[in-house]
Amino acid sequence: MRGRLGYLVAPTVLVYGTGGFAYGGVRSSTTISQGYTPVVFNSIEPQWSSFASDSETITGWTAGAGTEWAVGSDISLKGEFLYYDLGTVTYNGGTLVDKCTAAAPFCSVYFANAVQTKFDNSGYIAHVGLNYHFGGG
Repeated sequence: MRGRLGYLVAPTVLVYGTGGFAYGGVRSSTTISQGYTPVVFNSIEPQWSSFASDSETITGWTAGAGTEWAVGSDISLKGEFLYYDLGTVTYNGGTLVDKCTAAAPFCSVYFANAVQTKFDNSGYIAHVGLNYHFGGG
């Protein structure tokens, strides 16, 4: 939902600013894989991975500017450029584990690393349009 406020620069040309409420469905996913191969001959450690995803409808705001030109009494052409900001989504993934690379007997020590993804939901949209005005004039 947006409102617009403008100025007629000619009898058939409106230049305007617009802004208001925005919402959108957003989806994001993160996959991280890591492996460890120790120095010990013929010994392979397992690979660890983390996966997380998020899908939701979020709200925010939009603002922009445009122009509309009345070609005739029933038809107009429109061009518009918008910026939208739906905020940032943050979600957590599974824990990754790192093995210590120190000399024995300390190599059996493992470290846990938390995985967190932050996703910025903002961007730009350009519209062009052909409008038909019912009722004329």
